[in-house]
Amino acid sequence: MAGGVDNQHTLPFAAAEEVRREVMDNIRILGAGGGYILAPCHNIQVIGPMENIVAMYETGYEYGRT
Repeated sequence: MAGGVDNQHTLPFAAAEEVRREVMDNIRILGAGGGYILAPCHNIQVIGPMENIVAMYETGYEYGRT
């Protein structure tokens, strides 16, 4: 399973903390049993703040490694 991080609402408009929560939820739900690849659901929109993109990958690095 790959993707799952909302690129229409969460990445462009949410606070970085909301991005972190969504990433942790995705890891917990979609990554159960392994095989989840952290990514946006389609692509990264240019309107999103860089802070949210960094939060997505930092959180994945911190919590997604087993």
